[in-house]
Amino acid sequence: VTQNFAATSTGVLDLDLDGIFGEINHAGGLRFTSADGESVILHNLTIVAMGDQKSVTGVVEINGDIRERLPLFEIDHDPEQTTRISSKKLRISGLRLLLTAEIAELLQDTLGLVVEEGDHAAVLGGFLKTLKDDSDDSDDSDDSDDSDDSDDSDDSDD
Repeated sequence: VTQNFAATSTGVLDLDLDGIFGEINHAGGLRFTSADGESVILHNLTIVAMGDQKSVTGVVEINGDIRERLPLFEIDHDPEQTTRISSKKLRISGLRLLLTAEIAELLQDTLGLVVEEGDHAAVLGGFLKTLKDDSDDSDDSDDSDDSDDSDDSDDSDD
């Protein structure tokens, strides 16, 4: 089975700066393809933070047929690995994506993968997000500006 991750980040961050609730819509996705040509594509990802519950949902496409939106991953993250760079910038490190029961079962049934709920799917980190509050009417679609970031770590929005 091959796995491809689209590192394109055209996501929009909508975050309550005074709370712990937010949502990121991500245009990229994941493609899993078996040796016999079966494929599962997970796209139109939505990253949701609601209190202690942090997860990723996505649209599931199997062999070209769009099926449904499912919870894909639970996010395991230590809040101490998020630092505020400025009033509108956060550095987020060490996000671990854990498979949900729904996607583990789908990958088992469709592709024959040996995976279980809670298996690590990916570790993401070191990316920078520019936050936009409701009073800012400018277009901040390029979230890659790291001009006030003094280190040389990877600031890509993967």
